[in-house]
Amino acid sequence: MPSSERVEPLGDDQRNVDGPLLTAWWAAISIGLPGLLIGSNLAHPDGLGLSLGQIILLVPIGALIAGALAALISIPSAAVGVPFGLLIRPALGVGLGSAVGLLRALLYLALMAWQMSLLIDVAGPAFGESWGLYALVVLVVLAAVLFVIGTDNAIRYWIRWPAFWGGIFVAFGLLWRVSSFELGFASNPGVGFWQGVDDFVWLVVLLAPLIVDTARLVDNDGAAPTAVAFGFSVPTVLIVVGGASLAAATGLSGAAGIAAIFSSGALIVSILAVAWVLFAEIDQAFSATFSAELEIAGLSGTIPQLASVAGLLLGAGAAAWFVDTSTLATVMDWGVRLLAPVVAIMVADYFAVRHSRYETDDLFRVRGEYPVVNLVGVLAWLAGLAMAEWLDPVVFLSIGWNSNFVDAPTTLAAMGVAAAVYALAGRFLVREQEYVAEIRF
Repeated sequence: MPSSERVEPLGDDQRNVDGPLLTAWWAAISIGLPGLLIGSNLAHPDGLGLSLGQIILLVPIGALIAGALAALISIPSAAVGVPFGLLIRPALGVGLGSAVGLLRALLYLALMAWQMSLLIDVAGPAFGESWGLYALVVLVVLAAVLFVIGTDNAIRYWIRWPAFWGGIFVAFGLLWRVSSFELGFASNPGVGFWQGVDDFVWLVVLLAPLIVDTARLVDNDGAAPTAVAFGFSVPTVLIVVGGASLAAATGLSGAAGIAAIFSSGALIVSILAVAWVLFAEIDQAFSATFSAELEIAGLSGTIPQLASVAGLLLGAGAAAWFVDTSTLATVMDWGVRLLAPVVAIMVADYFAVRHSRYETDDLFRVRGEYPVVNLVGVLAWLAGLAMAEWLDPVVFLSIGWNSNFVDAPTTLAAMGVAAAVYALAGRFLVREQEYVAEIRF
């Protein structure tokens, strides 16, 4: 199958990211608009409308579950050293894994467009309509510059220092800004506590391919789980609390609430807004592009890296400008629903079925140890989707069927069912094909 040197298993001399740098990278990724939206959804009446006490209890529970899941996802990648599109091939099959990898690349194109569209929705109302376009152009150009100087240099010099410390600065700056408002949390407990916990899981699933693609770079396999879990969980707690406080302070949800925080006209607030774009959004665009480009390289080794990067960034920028944010958010929801069982199956395959042993050479072969389509993986994937549909119907809702579940962790439950089905069935039905090299001679 087509491949590129960039997606082949990395040797020890090619892994140039240490544990602290991986932690800093994930801290920088976690500080951004998606986390603020999750927090806003927790507190605002149009979302879950949870009380302050519920949010205080929910946030650490969600962060612990999400951090543990992120750590589990990072372990196979750190050990095997291949990106997401290759790591899922044993569980799904080489052919089906490639197809899912392509869909994942498209999902990350939509993810980049969604984040850029959110930036436009914040910058336009806060500073004027033209500022939304200015922010979009700056984001695309500077993210592209990071690839021009080289991904290694960008990770070592941009992520480690400006992105990490700048992200910490803007996160605390946002909390400082919110503290000047009177907070008005819901007085009565809401009914969406476990849905709120599931929002953390939703975010981890969305970022799971990026977790895999960054963990493979770490120079110490054992450092990856702690670095990813800590780097993701702690800043996410900070930014989700900021989002919840923001909704309680402004009475507005989503991008409108964020825009209200930045629209006072004071110089210090304007500086904070510019810093947010530079230190909370550029690294997210860079990281998502980095991950999606690896997927493209795994499917076609003939496309130059900078050409893929340019296509992804320009395509995402165009989609952000012309496609409504709510439409892109719907794409995100559908993408996570489809991706969640895949992530669970990948983890179950590595730990429970193949016992941490992959034949990396056969990840690139159609007629190697792994089949074109792993039917057990397909069965587990469908079981996970069925669980999600049962708890939170989307397809069946169109024909009038609905469930009585008002507070269920849909994503987490779907992952649990998919992992259990694959682990149980895989132990009896997954049979690795014998590959006798002497046949070639």
